[in-house]
This record gives sequence, C-alpha cells and structure tokens, in this order.
Amino acid sequence: MRAWETPNGTGPPAATLDPYLEVQVVERRADWARIVCSNGWVAWVDGRRLLVADGAQPPPPGDPAPAALAPSVAAASTGTAATASRAHRGGTIAFRGVGVMTLAGVAAVVIGSFLDWWSITVEVASGSFTTSTSAWDHVPVQYMLTGDPGSGSGLDVGPVLLVVLVLLIPLLTEKPFPPWVTALVAVVPIGLALAALIRGMGEEPSLDPAIGMIVVLIGGALIATDAVLMFTSPNRARA
Repeated sequence: MRAWETPNGTGPPAATLDPYLEVQVVERRADWARIVCSNGWVAWVDGRRLLVADGAQPPPPGDPAPAALAPSVAAASTGTAATASRAHRGGTIAFRGVGVMTLAGVAAVVIGSFLDWWSITVEVASGSFTTSTSAWDHVPVQYMLTGDPGSGSGLDVGPVLLVVLVLLIPLLTEKPFPPWVTALVAVVPIGLALAALIRGMGEEPSLDPAIGMIVVLIGGALIATDAVLMFTSPNRARA
C-alpha cells in the first residue's frame, strides 16, 4: 500500500507499506486515513484498503481521534513492501528496501576481496622480501575449507564473495528480502574470512592476515547484524 505525506495522492508516494503492517488511524478525511506506524512515522493512505484489527472501529471521516485511542489496523496490500529511503524497515534504516548496514557491508566485502588477504615474509640468501595475495589471486574455496588446493580448477574465493551483490536486487525491485535471506548471504563472507584466517595460521610458515580479510569479515558482520535486527525488531510486518 502506497503512503503520502499529504491526503491528495499527487506526486510520488513517500513509502510503500508492507502487507498487514500494523498501524494506527488518527484521522480520516473522506477516503483518506492518517496513520501512525509503530516506529512513529506518520503518513496518509487510502483508508478503504485498511483492515480493522481486534474488532476495533476506525474513527469516522473528519474525526481526528487521539493517537492513544486510535484503533490498531492492518495495511492490507497484495503489492510491494516498504521501500522509501526515509521509512524504517524492520527496525533498521533502509534505502529502497535495503538496510543501510547491509549496503555498507556489501561495499566492504567487495572492496575487501580485492585488497590483500595474506602476507608472508620469505627469507632468501640475499635478504628477505614480503609477498601478499588477495581473494582473486587463484585461491580456491576448496583450499580454504579443506586445505587441499585440488587441481586448481575449482571456484576461487573472489568470485564467490560477489554473492553479496544479490542483496542489492531490492534497489531495482523495491521488494526487500526476508531476513533469513540476508542472514544466509552473510554466512559466505564471514565463513570464508574465518576459514582464511585459520588456514593461514596453520601454514608453515604462517600466513599473516592482511587488511582485506579483516574488511571482508567486518562487511559480513554488518550484513549479519542487519539481518538480526530485522529478525528481532517488534516493528516487523506480519505476513
């Protein structure tokens, strides 16, 4: 259900509400209803599309009921979920259906994949030199998980980390992913970064963790945190 800042429906909507999102009606003007969302956000919607919850009756047209006495209603919509940049999504700030922490996490994972993951100092007869590698330098996922590099033809870590880009799809569709999808994607960068850390420490000589591994781990943690907030927020819409 689309929502506007004024009861006229002109111009682009300020937000698109989740189906069956619980709101309060505080005023009615003809077919328009002024609602207050559980996070305090106020907007105008088509009151004919609201479903009364718990047997309560909405205030009649023109009657600005006090917010404390306004009935709880559900925004009945078979359309899209909340997508406005100013609206809250499951307790987190979102832009077009993607949490800001998820956006930051995706950026960190992609950037971190190209930075150095390991560094090692090699002693030679003429002295020593330090070399480093990134997730794109032919590092197989198989080696990260089992320690066996295999034939070298398996998936490398770098391309696999790009799976986080699927979390940007709502920027185009304006339909947020459910929290479990965000959490599942977060497992990839977190798991690979931790596997790289453990694998490097087990090598002889050991591979020192570099900035790229840390940035990817932080990015995955941001995505996971956003998913947890969506899971636990009392403002989540009811399916």
